[in-house]
Amino acid sequence: MISINLLTIALIVVLLWIAIVDIKHYVIPNKASIGLILCAILFPEAMLNIEMENRLWGIALGFILVLTSNEIFKIWKGTDGIGMGDAKLLAAFGGLLGAYYLPFILLIGSSFGIIFFIINHKFQFFSLTMGRIPFGPFLSFGFILCWLQAHYFAL
Repeated sequence: MISINLLTIALIVVLLWIAIVDIKHYVIPNKASIGLILCAILFPEAMLNIEMENRLWGIALGFILVLTSNEIFKIWKGTDGIGMGDAKLLAAFGGLLGAYYLPFILLIGSSFGIIFFIINHKFQFFSLTMGRIPFGPFLSFGFILCWLQAHYFAL
């Protein structure tokens, strides 16, 4: 069995890479998100005691939540509001932690994204291209908090 500590460190390194790429280029590498999805499916013994059915639901719901949100935004504004890299990333997170954690990951990620946007709008720490915010780093932060809670602080 893979050590949870080693796995946690590996996840944090991959998510830092995703965050840096997303901040610089507004894209989440398919290699990373698809790789995380494959890890969730192929190495279930490394992740908690989450049943495979829950993992598969997490993958499907994670992708569908973002896809549906984007379609609603597109109807409203006529343009995409979120990238499909974010959909694949949330799908990966659903696969790693199961469908139960998706609302928490989204709530934490969205909350920190909004806080970042408000603070950045006031003080202009970062130049945002056409008002775009890379959402991957915030989703990743939400995932890491949920991952740590699930593995180290489970109630």
